[in-house]
Amino acid sequence: MPCRVAIKHAGVHRAARGRPATVREVAMRRIVTPLALAVAALVGAHALAGAEPVSALRLLPIQVQKEIEEARASCRELGVRADAIYDDAGVTRFTLHGGTDAVMVNDGEVCGGERIKGANCSTGGCAVAVYARVRGAWRNVLAGRNDPFVSADWTRDPPALRVLVVSLYGDAPQCPVREANLRAHGSTAWKHGQCDVVARWDGTRFVYRMLVP
Repeated sequence: MPCRVAIKHAGVHRAARGRPATVREVAMRRIVTPLALAVAALVGAHALAGAEPVSALRLLPIQVQKEIEEARASCRELGVRADAIYDDAGVTRFTLHGGTDAVMVNDGEVCGGERIKGANCSTGGCAVAVYARVRGAWRNVLAGRNDPFVSADWTRDPPALRVLVVSLYGDAPQCPVREANLRAHGSTAWKHGQCDVVARWDGTRFVYRMLVP
């Protein structure tokens, strides 16, 4: 009498070559295959859950990471404690309106809060930049300075940005009072011209309006 079916481990062996599968064999395949897929999915989910979260710093373009590390090296040489500096010091990840991934770099905080002229800051202040993942690539979408005010939904992971209050450079093309700054300060407008703005993401870029006292 031919062997009808053999079950080994989680797989079902084929019935003897040349005859149709029995009802029992078909039923076992229908049970075992989805079960194996479910187990594989569960194992994958546990692996992801146990994985270390990606540092916001490591999402940035390589050149930006290099510039941050160079600034931190200068800070250490000038006396900042090494243990005060960590990967995401001054680097914040969030999402923009519409779900766009973004990372903000605040140079004034990348050395653990220490601000050192010639290391992480300059005579014009401490730079602030926002990078967004647009059409598959990380792009600089905002360039400002000094301490921004961030309003976000911090209950989300990553947080969802609502609005950003930041000081642009006085001669920046995006500055609503650029021409007035150039008339008043000439070639030093970038440093001395005031341009405090409210920045909102419209889905493709930041739009700005002057901050009214």
